[in-house]
Amino acid sequence: MKINTVDYVFPCTVYSTDLSDYHDTIEEVSNEYLKKYSEQYTPSLEYPLLMSDNFSRDYRVKQFSELLIELATNVLIDQGYAMDYYYVDLPEMWTQQHHKYSSMERHVHGLGAHLTGFYFLKVPDNTNRILFHDPRSSKVQSQLPEADSDTLSASSTIVNYTASPGKLILTNSWLPHSFTKNFSDQPFEFVHLIFTAHNKYFNTSHNVEVV
Repeated sequence: MKINTVDYVFPCTVYSTDLSDYHDTIEEVSNEYLKKYSEQYTPSLEYPLLMSDNFSRDYRVKQFSELLIELATNVLIDQGYAMDYYYVDLPEMWTQQHHKYSSMERHVHGLGAHLTGFYFLKVPDNTNRILFHDPRSSKVQSQLPEADSDTLSASSTIVNYTASPGKLILTNSWLPHSFTKNFSDQPFEFVHLIFTAHNKYFNTSHNVEVV
């Protein structure tokens, strides 16, 4: 006998799409910002990572940023949020260049972040994979073994995604994520994105109506 009705409640969603048309432009800007940082810092075995400064306000990425904001807004609408009252901003956009053996520990983004994004630029063979972790601590405490860890199911605790140049991934900032190690001799490179939602009608920091 089977139960007739199954409701999947409190879901975690990960969105992805191909934006290869913007790859070359974003990579050119990214390389310029990475070069500035590399003049001050050289990756080492102990810390094999380069991170650029924020370039979300660079005029050369304006069209790309506007598209990302539109996609992020649609994601929040799709998730059921009342976006008629809010607008989305993209205050942070910076590049991470992971050299051999570099990885990223599990973390989330706070400080007003609502969505987090990843736009991949350089993806060599045998490189990092992005991991998303089950955020429900009470489920983790009582977790049973998965019947098939290679299949996405309600029992999954970690989901991994393969990157490709020009691919965009968006998800909620409260969803924990990490990156496995880069075992390639070539760097793995992506643009990290942070989206925030703001009330259209009120300046929440002062609680006064914007006119």
